[in-house]
Amino acid sequence: MTEKILIVDASKASLVMTSEILKDSNADYFIATAPTGQKALEKLVTMQPDLCIIDFDLPDVDGSTLVSVIRETWEGPILMTAFANSYIDQAVREEVFCYNDASDWVAKPVDFNELVSKVECYMINKSRLVRRFDSDLNTLLVGKASGRGKRAPKTKGHITNLSLGGVKLELENLHWIKQGTELVVNLPELIEPLLGKPCDCRAEQKYRASVAWLKKDDMTAGLKFEKLTQIQQKGLFRWLKACDS
Repeated sequence: MTEKILIVDASKASLVMTSEILKDSNADYFIATAPTGQKALEKLVTMQPDLCIIDFDLPDVDGSTLVSVIRETWEGPILMTAFANSYIDQAVREEVFCYNDASDWVAKPVDFNELVSKVECYMINKSRLVRRFDSDLNTLLVGKASGRGKRAPKTKGHITNLSLGGVKLELENLHWIKQGTELVVNLPELIEPLLGKPCDCRAEQKYRASVAWLKKDDMTAGLKFEKLTQIQQKGLFRWLKACDS
């Protein structure tokens, strides 16, 4: 199976060298390149890569800003490359701290053994490291009604772990919940501080998710968020940033 990698770097030499190293490491890799952030966004739409490697110093945008923009529509793993300095450390820590697979960057000049090893973690071992934080939030889960005139099933939950990718929570009951079940997680506590007012009837507090795993013995489940609105992303980001301070 061909795995697609998008490399974004303003240096033609870096693009060529990185492409050749990755092709030599695995003949099944299909490599595409882009010299700017804008070209990267265009390629992202047309090719839907399995992994992005993004240099921090691009002519039209810095790497961490580009990662934030990409995350609005794409959830794949990202590796950044950069010349090490305190500015890079600060920008990565403040902008993309929520994603270990974006903040785990590779210093230039690139050690290609290190780069290949990190790429293989995502492409071969399918390791996704999305940073998570302990939480103490109550929520209401709402499922889909089974037919016309039927009430949607509901259950209360307590969120113990939260990330931009999803939540881990304890549930009051599991009788209607299975792996893959699509539901809505109500999270007004994340949205109301962002808007500065209660939002009982606002759609933004309703986070769509699906059940990734389920443990019936201790009544816990892991939910994966589906596509989020910009307000929902900002609410999550603000909450996680507060946890990290």
